[in-house]
Amino acid sequence: MIFWMMAFPALSQLKYQTGDRAPNFSATSLDQEQVSLKRMRGKIIVLDFWFIGCGPCRAQMPKLTELANQYKNQSVVFLGIAPDSSVKVKKFVELKGFNIRQIPDAQKIYNKFGVTRCPTHLVIDQKGIIRHIRTGGGADPSQSQLITIINKLLK
Repeated sequence: MIFWMMAFPALSQLKYQTGDRAPNFSATSLDQEQVSLKRMRGKIIVLDFWFIGCGPCRAQMPKLTELANQYKNQSVVFLGIAPDSSVKVKKFVELKGFNIRQIPDAQKIYNKFGVTRCPTHLVIDQKGIIRHIRTGGGADPSQSQLITIINKLLK
């Protein structure tokens, strides 16, 4: 389903925009922890919507892992949101060394946000407001937009 939507990006439309309150969701992460946006209020949250068959998603993984490591001692949480099964995601992230906390089997979260193109990044501020959205890959391999918005929100 997602491949079809990637093939027709004009049909892509998020349900939420910059300035909107992010909808809450609860899910079990790959490491079997319960994750809830509501419980993470007070932190900056970077949601990375991706899937295993997405080339641009795979290309960005090393830099996102680097950023997650850079901000790990600050109030910034990176979450990978993947519709693929937990078995497939676990195997893939172990093989690739992608150490961001993952939420597999996440099609319901894709639907809740209206994500139909990957990769899609959302940065949610400490109050639960979406402050940055980026859809598609390739234009910013250094992830400078993410760095800029995260640093601004940390001040």
